[in-house]
Amino acid sequence: MTRVLIADDDSLMRAGLVELLTVDPQIEIAGQASTGREAVQETRRLAPDVVLMDVRMPDLDGIDATRELSRVAPEARVLILTTFEQDDYVFGALRAGASGFLLKRARPEELNGFAARRRQRGGVVALRTERRDVTATLTSRALCPSASASTGRSTRCSSTRQGDP
Repeated sequence: MTRVLIADDDSLMRAGLVELLTVDPQIEIAGQASTGREAVQETRRLAPDVVLMDVRMPDLDGIDATRELSRVAPEARVLILTTFEQDDYVFGALRAGASGFLLKRARPEELNGFAARRRQRGGVVALRTERRDVTATLTSRALCPSASASTGRSTRCSSTRQGDP
């Protein structure tokens, strides 16, 4: 059984996620939170296996809440759910300790698949369409540590062709 905490300031989104996830008999909804601070408090109190975290929330945003959870509840796996495709959000969340990210337009089975595989450690979970871009940027940054989060390129790594990792 995988216990999931849903953190999103949109009550309709939370209700939809509950309906979607409870179809799987191996998933239990441990709780819900409507702010980042509440997500941290509820994670400490309820000890879920997975926290589905929205990026933009009042009180404490999802990236800062993820950073805090990495410190106070490192056993909880955080999956960022967002409508925003901005590199700053994606890489900020991963640097903060998120196990992965999915855009809110993801197919339901992708979300359920993450929850079901939550015991797997390491790697980045992303939609297939974004995985190529994330992998290219991560590879670029590994080859060129001064590369920026938004472009994956740096003037000091001028041998890297535009568009190549």
